[in-house]
Amino acid sequence: MIASGSKGNCTCATTSDGKKILLDAGIPYKKIADKVGYVDYAIITHEHGDHAHLPTIKKLLANGTDIYMTKGTRDKLKLENRHNLHTFTADIIMPPLRIADCWLKGLKAYHDAAEPIVIQLYDAEDRVLYATDTKHPPNWCGEENAFTKVLMEANFSEPVLAESEIEESRKNRVYENHCSIERVIEHFAHLKKYEGTKLDVLPKLKEIHLIHISKCHGNAENFKAMLGKVINDKPIYTH
Repeated sequence: MIASGSKGNCTCATTSDGKKILLDAGIPYKKIADKVGYVDYAIITHEHGDHAHLPTIKKLLANGTDIYMTKGTRDKLKLENRHNLHTFTADIIMPPLRIADCWLKGLKAYHDAAEPIVIQLYDAEDRVLYATDTKHPPNWCGEENAFTKVLMEANFSEPVLAESEIEESRKNRVYENHCSIERVIEHFAHLKKYEGTKLDVLPKLKEIHLIHISKCHGNAENFKAMLGKVINDKPIYTH
């Protein structure tokens, strides 16, 4: 995790063959280069600057990084066609894309952006879910969706946001476009109901990362403790 929050979001996944894949690039290029060096691939969830820092995107493209995003995101960023700029459709019925020795699949996110996505990235060993800037966590069940690592937004606490002194329009935007810790807990509580059945996806889950936590309306330690009451046998990290 290189950065997480309203000032910038960027996570680096390293494949089994040593390739580096960025999940979002919402920070200056130098910070990425200083942290991980050369980047082979990048996947951008949507066009907002804290996830797609335009100078960074252009620098990555110029350096030869293959970048993936939806057409709606590309158009909003006003990026010209390049051989290493790839667009794809986020749809549950679309076949996954091959990236290095991994597979990429995008699902629709619920956010006020042109064509935002939730990222699924997987290989023979791990299945990673990266869900940020979306009102609801994506549903998953069944063996083919048994994620081993989940990075999920827990931006705010609903009671804290309700009592916030910020203007109502901003409050409503946060509520409608970001995921609360209460929704995350509800999501995992729902998955717990399938324990011991063919739809149980939790046994393969290795770790949970709560990301994009608001400094004003969130509390990392409280969120970790709250989710730990539901999922108490998996390590939970906060960012």
